[in-house]
Amino acid sequence: MSKGSWSISDDFLECIIENTPKGSCVLEFGSGDGTYRLLQEGYELLSIEQNIDWCGLHHDNYCHCPLVDGWYDMDKLSKFLEGRSYDVILI
Repeated sequence: MSKGSWSISDDFLECIIENTPKGSCVLEFGSGDGTYRLLQEGYELLSIEQNIDWCGLHHDNYCHCPLVDGWYDMDKLSKFLEGRSYDVILI
């Protein structure tokens, strides 16, 4: 994480960019400023987000998935991911 926020660090973003081909699909749990940067770099994003205010902020592939017992609602998550593929998972 970067200082003072919940966004992933610039170093970690650079690591993803250096090691993951452009156009790859990134499944992320939690959306933020890093989402926008990955989109700018040419990645497809599937974003699982508990906070409705972040859903749809940067792209159209969000799943509003409230927390249930400390983790994302598995029924909603399963339905959203059904038939989709991804190359990288960010938790």
